[in-house]
Amino acid sequence: MKSSGDKSQDIPKTSTAAKSGCLGLLLLFLFLVIMGCCCPFMGKETSLTSTGFKWERTIEIEEIKTIRDTAWEDNVPSDAKIISSKKEVHHHDKVKIGTETKTRIVKEKVKTGTEKIKVGVKDLGNGYFEDIYEERPVYEEVEREETYEEPVYEDKPVYKKKITYTVDRWTVARVVSKTGQDQKPFWPDVKLKSKERKGKRTEKYQVLFTDPKGKALTYTAKNETEWFSFEQGKAYEATVTMGKITEIKK
Repeated sequence: MKSSGDKSQDIPKTSTAAKSGCLGLLLLFLFLVIMGCCCPFMGKETSLTSTGFKWERTIEIEEIKTIRDTAWEDNVPSDAKIISSKKEVHHHDKVKIGTETKTRIVKEKVKTGTEKIKVGVKDLGNGYFEDIYEERPVYEEVEREETYEEPVYEDKPVYKKKITYTVDRWTVARVVSKTGQDQKPFWPDVKLKSKERKGKRTEKYQVLFTDPKGKALTYTAKNETEWFSFEQGKAYEATVTMGKITEIKK
């Protein structure tokens, strides 16, 4: 039969076991939280089936326009027509206008005396020895106040001519586009007006997919050549991250 002293020794063991269990549950909870946060950013391998295609081709139409602008005299376009000019502050230069006397605390070593330092022993030749000393200076670090001249600067405005001018430039007037849901893309037919020209061309090619659960996904091809390599109705292994196709294996 155990004494009351034995029972008191069992209590800490039970408490320690309970604490260990709580710590284990806490670590498990933290692990699950971290995994829950990270999982959406981790790519998932899945099989996708191609269900169709989309494409879009656009052409910017530019027209020559006379625009009004301003610039500093050194940056006016060579083909510009000057309307007016006036002097304005271009920048400020720092100009020294004098000095100002100030004080500051400096530290320096000052010789306060000397001390004898034993540097060796001399054999006198008669069984006796004599210590050898030399005098060495003793220094002490002290603070003192000194005056000095600090330069004083002033901001001086520098003026330059600001020019108002007009110049003819090509600007985007409109955009024409064509779209389709097949693999037969073509450029839109453009009818140019007077003082118009064709500008930047852009093209976008997409492949439509469904995953095993029937969810629709869209993949934007890197270029037309990659887009043409896909076949409708064919299955492809792909990586999907946060609902977007990030890689397709062929």
